Amino acid sequence: MKNIVITFILFISMIFVCFISLNYLNKTSYNMYSSNNSVKKYIYNNNWEKADKLSNKLSKDWHMYADNFSLFVNHTLIDDISIEEHKLEEYIKCKNKEEALASANTIQFLIERIRKLEKFNIQNVF
Repeated sequence: MKNIVITFILFISMIFVCFISLNYLNKTSYNMYSSNNSVKKYIYNNNWEKADKLSNKLSKDWHMYADNFSLFVNHTLIDDISIEEHKLEEYIKCKNKEEALASANTIQFLIERIRKLEKFNIQNVF
């Protein structure tokens, strides 16, 4: 009986930790997604100064989040976002609108991919 109680407590705590981690991933990916959309709007409107400031903030935030994301997410997605972040910063500094928008769209796609892969559903459980 003692083993069953311990197993049940461990199972419930594991489920609880999963929900906390999913909540964290959803919240941070939403913040990154909305910041990236703002960067895209600034680039589209040729507001390079605001795009540069927000892109730098986005990059700092991403490097802070990436360490925590590595616990839950495939490392290739984290590496791809990091590479695109660095590209985006340089494209904004060079005021290359087409490449900056392409890089921002790639970041948007990768963040959406993380959100879809880490969504709580039957496919991801099994």
